[in-house]
Amino acid sequence: MFLTTPNYDIDSYYIVGKIITSGQNVYAETGRYNYAPLWSFVLGGVYSLSQVFDNPFFVFRLVITGILITVDIGIAIVLRKVFSQRVGILFFLNPISILLTGSHGQFDNLAVLIGMIGALVYGNTDDHFWKKRKLLGILFLSFSLLFKHIFFALPLWWAFRTKGVWNKVMTLLIPYGLFIMSFVPYWFTAGGSIIEHVFLYTSGNNPILYPYLIAFPFQRYISPQIFFLLTLCAGCFLTRKLKMFESFLLYTGIVVLFAPAAANQYFAIVIPLISSYINPAYIAFTLVHSFHMISRLTNFSFPIPFTAIQLNFHNVDFTFTSLVLLSGFVYTVLFTIPKKDIRAKWKHTCLSIAIVLCVIGLNTCIEYIQIWPIAKAMKAGNYTLVHSLYSNIQKIPPLPGTPFYKKLTPIRVSLEENTLRD
Repeated sequence: MFLTTPNYDIDSYYIVGKIITSGQNVYAETGRYNYAPLWSFVLGGVYSLSQVFDNPFFVFRLVITGILITVDIGIAIVLRKVFSQRVGILFFLNPISILLTGSHGQFDNLAVLIGMIGALVYGNTDDHFWKKRKLLGILFLSFSLLFKHIFFALPLWWAFRTKGVWNKVMTLLIPYGLFIMSFVPYWFTAGGSIIEHVFLYTSGNNPILYPYLIAFPFQRYISPQIFFLLTLCAGCFLTRKLKMFESFLLYTGIVVLFAPAAANQYFAIVIPLISSYINPAYIAFTLVHSFHMISRLTNFSFPIPFTAIQLNFHNVDFTFTSLVLLSGFVYTVLFTIPKKDIRAKWKHTCLSIAIVLCVIGLNTCIEYIQIWPIAKAMKAGNYTLVHSLYSNIQKIPPLPGTPFYKKLTPIRVSLEENTLRD
């Protein structure tokens, strides 16, 4: 894995480590650190260690990877305790997890491990908040946020299912209070940078499933951010009676599938869910996305035996793999957890895929209904009406690359050609 070109995040870690060891304010010196301060201290310590060696960057990356592999072992141990040894092994040997830990170096798994321990310690009983287990579970969740705020909504989930007003208040106050307080030492010299690069930071504007699940006419009312918040609220309500650990795992699925931005490393967050409730759709997702990652890292093509055909998964985009993952998630929500049956059944897999395809098909029909008057006007040669209808759609333009954007391409080209003729 170390033969691959270092990525942006590893380079950022090295920069942050250098800033920390020099005693500077990391938020004032760089916009490449988008988390609470705790991870920066780890990077500073690793950076100091690496400077002793002749090839400090290689040693820095080696130690970071070693830390993250140790974290993966920790997650496997927790899953073994909660489920079985098979689940722990499935997680640790999952190729997506291996590839992301070894080549990418993102530390999402560290926040997942700490949050996972918090959910396990917190338990399922309705004891008073100040019972040691409850308080310790909340502190673990707070600790997870201080590394990376993946579970920013989980205190709300826990508070919703907790009895007693005081217990609810403390469940919210401790994690969010500690998270905000962690920025106080840096605030007076880098407050604006913290707001911009931490609280308002987005890794991109590429919601993967949003344009497939929300038809374009409704997108002017439901933005990707609102859609994400709605799914989190729905998850909070629907998981309120599940075991705490089951709720935690489903939260990871919602965060990965419905977030307003997507990146390759985010899939590491959902691997514990996949390993715990394995089904055919999850297996397909793991295989396809693993081949995709290997192809991107090595430009390797997979030969089909006895043919001259070479399969190259490099161009497989997140949309296809995310839809396969969504089918597995639907399977988990509808069949695995409610029925307490982890045995994979093909009829349930087919039904889960059918549900996903029906939702996509319904949205596609709604979008074609909106395009149909434009197509009819084009056929009649009434480009004044075409331009008017098209301009109305463009008041909130569709995201480039989305299905509706592609459907509009012939109309856009036709309008441009008609303008040139005029």
